[in-house]
Amino acid sequence: MGEISLCTRVTRGCYGRPREPLPLVVGDLFPPVVGHSKYAVWGVRLHPFERGHASKAGAFDDSVLLDLFPICQLGQALEMLKGSRPPDEKLFNFTPKEWRQMLQAATMHLGLNTRKLSLYELRHSGPSNDLFHRRRSLNEVKRRGRWGFDGSVRRCEKRGRLAEQMSSLSRPLQRRALSSIVVVQSRLCEGW
Repeated sequence: MGEISLCTRVTRGCYGRPREPLPLVVGDLFPPVVGHSKYAVWGVRLHPFERGHASKAGAFDDSVLLDLFPICQLGQALEMLKGSRPPDEKLFNFTPKEWRQMLQAATMHLGLNTRKLSLYELRHSGPSNDLFHRRRSLNEVKRRGRWGFDGSVRRCEKRGRLAEQMSSLSRPLQRRALSSIVVVQSRLCEGW
């Protein structure tokens, strides 16, 4: 559970495509620089050139900072993960099918199974959430998501969909959805 939860948070945080996190190795994570607030965040390098697998857009060596997470939760899990494995070992050891099944089981457990979720929603929900809460500008979202065209990012950022999705839930489900954030954060480090 902990590994899939961690992968889900990292993927959503860097607006990742579902196929991007599974080839990562431990050495693709880079830790915060202690004593420098500007660099006091974890990061991940996607599509390292030396492995020869470019992104969908044909790019190599994309780096994304995981700068909006509670450091006590994500940082603690990443520190334990990086510290306990060699740099060339796979970061996440599960299949896309197992990931989808766990995501669906989690939504059912939380009572939020009003529709079937896709792993691609992790890529789309990050920009929508960041723009809705005014954490990033459209240009910052575009760079973070590694989109080459404005039209591509506009298809993914649906600020209004957050409000629409929440309003489609009953009041008890709305409360449960909001409280589930705390549950997810408290369970992130389980198994580490």
